Amino acid sequence: FCFMKEPGPRSKVSQQAIARRFGVSQALVSMVLNGRSDRVKGETYRKIWDYATGVGYEPKGMRSEFAHGEPEKALIGFILRARQKLYTQSNFYSHVQHGLHEFLNGGGHSTVFLGTEAAARAENFRALGGWRKRLHGVVLMGEMKLDFVEEVRARFSRVVSVSACYPGLCHSVRNNESRSLELLVDHLISLGHGTFAWIGGNFRLGPHLARLDAFKRQLVKRGLPLEDKQIVASRGGDRMDGREAARLLLDRFSPENLPTAWIAYNGLMARGVVNYLATRGIEVPGRISVAAVDATRVCEEEKPSITGAFADLGEMGRMAGRLLVEEPRPVGLSRDLVLPAFLTVRESTGLLLDPV
Repeated sequence: FCFMKEPGPRSKVSQQAIARRFGVSQALVSMVLNGRSDRVKGETYRKIWDYATGVGYEPKGMRSEFAHGEPEKALIGFILRARQKLYTQSNFYSHVQHGLHEFLNGGGHSTVFLGTEAAARAENFRALGGWRKRLHGVVLMGEMKLDFVEEVRARFSRVVSVSACYPGLCHSVRNNESRSLELLVDHLISLGHGTFAWIGGNFRLGPHLARLDAFKRQLVKRGLPLEDKQIVASRGGDRMDGREAARLLLDRFSPENLPTAWIAYNGLMARGVVNYLATRGIEVPGRISVAAVDATRVCEEEKPSITGAFADLGEMGRMAGRLLVEEPRPVGLSRDLVLPAFLTVRESTGLLLDPV
């Protein structure tokens, strides 16, 4: 019999040699040495790992923290779309971020803020490049330029986009915009409203186009009138944009012809609308009912609270985390998850009253 002496700790052993020893493919050996225990049988994983570490195999990509098939502890980065700030309160992204952190923290994982789309471009991606070896994946919060998404995807193999879809490039998690508008329109009709107005924001982005299109389809479906003057679209999407949109709408209509059901692109704009109407002595919901495609806390933090319809924002963050940590990503395959929308009726919508 010939006994093979195991190489010493400083010997050079290739992946091909390890694969031949155990009668497996080099691709499987590579997965083990990079911590991919999710797709390899536990016994096989441990044998390959123990042998490789015993003979001193230490390639650049070998991730020793995943030895013996222990659960992978992921560090997930997130990037905000252009024009957003981390310190912005009561907005969409803070809710999603909370859900993401909650899910990752529950599994012993963690998050790190990588900055904004605008900052990354300004730095020519240098800052992102520094995270290449440490990050397990990246969450893109909000719609971003396609070339930016492609740059991020070239640097990180696992990427999830929240509130935007890039088929074949990365996973995505989105709200069911069509269902949100269906719920809001149906609710307002049930209160006796038959004339509507749209308060649009971030009009250059996909979510606005999707919501406006869904709004129009819901009115056409029910045979309700809709003219161009019933639609206002702003470049931004905050309170001031809502105030300006309300001013424009009031200037376009006589009191007796004023639409009585206003739906805003988001809660911030709806809050601006409500505040402006108050300065003009117009009661909400006494004279006008205001609703929003939203589920953030801005809908609840002031009086009157704002009726809204949207997906569970925390769940959007949690699903983004699951896609990065639990979902294998074969090359070229991406999943687009559209979460269900829910209606929350609050104080800003009410029965239609006769105009004063």
